[in-house]
Order: sequence, then C-alpha cells, then structure tokens
Amino acid sequence: MKKMFIFALLAAMIITMTGCGGKKEKVVIFSSNEEAVDQRIQEMMNKKFKNVDIVLQYYSTGNNAAKIKSEGTETEADMVIGLETAQLQGLTDNFADLSFADVSKYADGVN
Repeated sequence: MKKMFIFALLAAMIITMTGCGGKKEKVVIFSSNEEAVDQRIQEMMNKKFKNVDIVLQYYSTGNNAAKIKSEGTETEADMVIGLETAQLQGLTDNFADLSFADVSKYADGVN
C-alpha cells in the first residue's frame, strides 16, 4: 500500500510538472531506496511518462539528507523518495506543502 501511495504521489507530481511543448521536461528524483526498487520505479515512470526525462539519482539516506539540507531550496531535486522519517523531520522547510493531497484512500499512517 505504501508503494502505491509513493507511486501515485510521484505520478501526480510529474504530471503537474510536464508542459505542453514538444521538448522533454526533466524531473530529478533523489532516492534512498534499494537498487531493485529504484529500477522498478524508473521503468514504471519511463513507461507512464514518455515525454519526461526522469533522472533517478541514488544517495544513501545520510548523504541524501545532508545534500538536501546543505542545498536548501536550491537543490536540483524535484522529488525526494526513500528517506527515513527521522531524516525527514529535520528537512521539512526544504519541501513543498502537500497537505492538499487526498490520502484518505491509503492506510492510516502512510501519509
């Protein structure tokens, strides 16, 4: 269920980032997931969003959090996935507010 939520959230964010022009949009995702998970996400996103150049960059959890913290809102990352909750707590000022998202269809605690 959690994976479906992450995929749905990624899909929604990518859709909102794509333009109408013929030029491919680029979306950079910083990930701390396992390699197999990242490969599957990359495959699914490439299949679903053919007009988007999706760049998935792996960083260990600690390095990912440190990179986001040091770069602040000037980071090249459009999305960050796979960070542990403890790491995310110190980075809340660096992320967009997604409180508008309807998470009622997911299990309690997934949001």
